[in-house]
Amino acid sequence: MWRNYQVLYFIEWLRKHNDELNAKGKSHYNKTGFYGLDLYSLYRSMEAVICYLEGIDPKAAEKAKKSYACFDHYD
Repeated sequence: MWRNYQVLYFIEWLRKHNDELNAKGKSHYNKTGFYGLDLYSLYRSMEAVICYLEGIDPKAAEKAKKSYACFDHYD
């Protein structure tokens, strides 16, 4: 799970975002944090996202399915 680069890239982006807020003098209440993932409902959540996307944007649903494929070997 933690070997996926999307999480790393997101954390790096988040750090930069929060540093930019600091540089602008924004309060710590404006910062965003990342505290983990809820893996207990991972597959149910993925299914809900795909179902939603299939109704509004089938291409996005296909993209989500491909993105979620990295979790297949954990099922």
